[in-house]
Amino acid sequence: MSTARDSVLYSDIQDLLEKQLPEHGYPVPPELIRDILNDLFDSVALHVWSREDVIGVAKERSWPTSPEATDEILENIERHVDCELGITWLTIEIAVDDFYGGIDWWELPKKKREQYRGNFIMKLEKDEDLPPSEIYTFSPTIWQGDYRLLKDKTLQEVFEEAKRIVKESNIPLRLYSIEPGYTLKEGVEENGKEIADFHPDYFEEENKDE
Repeated sequence: MSTARDSVLYSDIQDLLEKQLPEHGYPVPPELIRDILNDLFDSVALHVWSREDVIGVAKERSWPTSPEATDEILENIERHVDCELGITWLTIEIAVDDFYGGIDWWELPKKKREQYRGNFIMKLEKDEDLPPSEIYTFSPTIWQGDYRLLKDKTLQEVFEEAKRIVKESNIPLRLYSIEPGYTLKEGVEENGKEIADFHPDYFEEENKDE
């Protein structure tokens, strides 16, 4: 293999074949695999973009990520690649924005929300016309004023927690996704991505059933 090649794709393919072929009953010597791949790799020029690249851009733009979403974004990029311009960081940024801009987080099935993971901010939206419930206490060890930071949670976990808080406290809240490293000293509205709002009215029928 050309020593000028630094793409992990080459070593990933080689490692995968060396591991998987014997497991499927084809004990091919690693040296033979390397010789065959060397002939292939030295005859092409590749610039490979990976899941990690898409995930990095999505997180920088304050979006939660999932394996399925990442693969779909990569598929969209590949399907619409411009042969003259190729794929650049701008290409990935546009693809990420297009993908996430079309998501209605409320409409996502539970299983899909369980796949998305990230950092989130809950912001209380206190309303003078909605007196808060006396049965819910906002612990200062969890809440900083009207804000609560939830790190490395699935979207479904956060949805369930937000729903519980709103039902028990009778206070609406707004949910944001935020990039890793965010602190509550920064403006969540400017730096985060709004995911959903939760209002007591949404759960009136559920409360009646309970």
